[in-house]
Amino acid sequence: NRDVIINMVDKYSPDYPEGSTELQILRLLNSPSMRSDPRNATVPILEFIEFHGWVFAVMPTYGECDTYYFLSSHECMDFACQSSEDISHENITMNYRGTIPRKYQWGRTGAHPILVLPEFYSTFPVKYSLIDFGYSAYFLPDLHRSKCRVVPLRTARLHRAPEVDGYSKSDPFAADVYQTATLLYSYFGVCSNKNSNKVIDVLTIIILKRIIHSEVPGLLELLQDMLSRHAPDRISMAVAARQIRGLYKKLPPHECLPRHAIEVEDYYCVPRSRCRYFREYLRWFFTKKRKLLLVSLQLSPLFSFTGSTVYTMLFLGISNL
Repeated sequence: NRDVIINMVDKYSPDYPEGSTELQILRLLNSPSMRSDPRNATVPILEFIEFHGWVFAVMPTYGECDTYYFLSSHECMDFACQSSEDISHENITMNYRGTIPRKYQWGRTGAHPILVLPEFYSTFPVKYSLIDFGYSAYFLPDLHRSKCRVVPLRTARLHRAPEVDGYSKSDPFAADVYQTATLLYSYFGVCSNKNSNKVIDVLTIIILKRIIHSEVPGLLELLQDMLSRHAPDRISMAVAARQIRGLYKKLPPHECLPRHAIEVEDYYCVPRSRCRYFREYLRWFFTKKRKLLLVSLQLSPLFSFTGSTVYTMLFLGISNL
């Protein structure tokens, strides 16, 4: 006696008798052992319906996670603790389906709307869940992590990892870490222009975004550790999730924190020092271009002795940067 969504997840093909990757992942995530795991933060499948070679998944109707503002860094970190997987805000839902509180009230005729912001996320035990596994990859449990590689799926997501733009096989877990960090930084922006019709420039928005990170000491540094351009240098999702939970536990109660109107505006780069960015870029460059660089040093007559020495020193010293 509730609303459900019926989603088509597979069409039978003799070339893939086991079904699509998405169907296999959904069956795995909804197996008894996986569904009973408290770490399984995915929308449950109530039933699979097969009809003339088509497979449909029946799931409860959840609401979109970005239908209302976060009002404090406490609510932001609660979201971050629960949503540390295949990350894009449109793939994250919440256990609420109903009327969303009004953000504005109107005064006299011709007056500007007044931002009122009644409480919402703090009024019920919100639970965030993931959907949409059409582009996901599944590896056998006994496969070594170093063997878990996929050909990048080139997408238009603004917060995608840099290696996704290439053609070589890459680590999808490291790409998820990068994408998660970019989402969390961009999501926790402060909408300071809601009471004004003035246009705020990009620099002002970026400065205002740091307000949330200043309320959560260590969050910005954690996101930087998740965003190294050199994928092997990124911390794992397990480490990131553990550190996010640690930061969340140190926060004061929601009622004691400053109120903001926080929502997704756009995707921004996480600020890093020039030294750190240059160091990460060098590690990425020498990892990808090492063979080409060594050949150039040996064969190209354009390199002077001094230039070759400099490049060689950079190459030899890269592990110490």
